Amino acid sequence: DYTNLIENEHGFMSWKIEGDKFVCINVYGDGKYWDEYMNELAKQLDCKTILGATTRKSCKAFLKKYNYKFVGYIFEKGVV
Repeated sequence: DYTNLIENEHGFMSWKIEGDKFVCINVYGDGKYWDEYMNELAKQLDCKTILGATTRKSCKAFLKKYNYKFVGYIFEKGVV
């Protein structure tokens, strides 16, 4: 497993590979560009799935626009 960061005039994206999964950690900027970029990169790296998350309260528009499906939730809790 390794983590990467790509920056260019479209913004930035950090990602890592876990098995056959391409995990998008952070994306900022041109969503259409990054969606296409990560799909091509995932193909080149023989990944079978692209995973990501959003902090938006509703991700319905994102799911529809970029053709992803909702598969679960991510929970966060501070360390006590």
